[in-house]
Amino acid sequence: MGKFSSFWHILGDIGKWVFFRREPKILLALNASMYVTSVLSIADALSSLDSSEDITSKREKYEDAIELWATLMRPVSEEMISNILFRTSIMGIQLKTLLSKFKDLKEFAYFINLAIYSLFGPSSKKLVGKTKYISATESEEKVDTYIIRIKSCPYCYPTMIPSEKLGRHRWGKGFVATIEILTQLAQDFLQHNFQVIAREVMCFHQGDPYGEFRVWLYPREQLELIEVNKYLKLIK
Repeated sequence: MGKFSSFWHILGDIGKWVFFRREPKILLALNASMYVTSVLSIADALSSLDSSEDITSKREKYEDAIELWATLMRPVSEEMISNILFRTSIMGIQLKTLLSKFKDLKEFAYFINLAIYSLFGPSSKKLVGKTKYISATESEEKVDTYIIRIKSCPYCYPTMIPSEKLGRHRWGKGFVATIEILTQLAQDFLQHNFQVIAREVMCFHQGDPYGEFRVWLYPREQLELIEVNKYLKLIK
């Protein structure tokens, strides 16, 4: 890493701390509880609308509830993240100016962690590890990939709902969707012609020893590669 990159890393490290201290925030545990409660409430509402006489079927609407929640929240998340990326100024420097310094795909891995810290503060270090970049030539899915190791997931803990009742979804859907939206908006700003898709491929709730998000950057001229991604066939 050259001196130029080091300067922007140092500035980013200072900026993320200033941003977190300055901006309104919500406790991560409260955010997770609100998310899980919202999903359960939607599931109850969907069940009450179900005319089926099969009681088991009526009670298991969690997959549909997460799908509906994600659909409703995506426009809100896009607007919020867009405002943070393109309208925020820290110490007189616009965040989009800082973003432009991480156009290189390998360097952008740092920006993902910077953004996560800006949202969750020091607790993010207990939540996620350093984002790892895997080039298309080395990636299992043959496209540029970011891997985010999850050390501790607050979204699994507030619920006792068995993982199999979530269908093809995971409780971390809200978190991984935020990462997906952030990466897509950033890559569009950097004029990279990618379609970004992210999934939670490993999950504590599923019995895995750790969580893992994968963020794939599919060249829009090679979207057929999506069809051979084994994770996308199993996870929504």
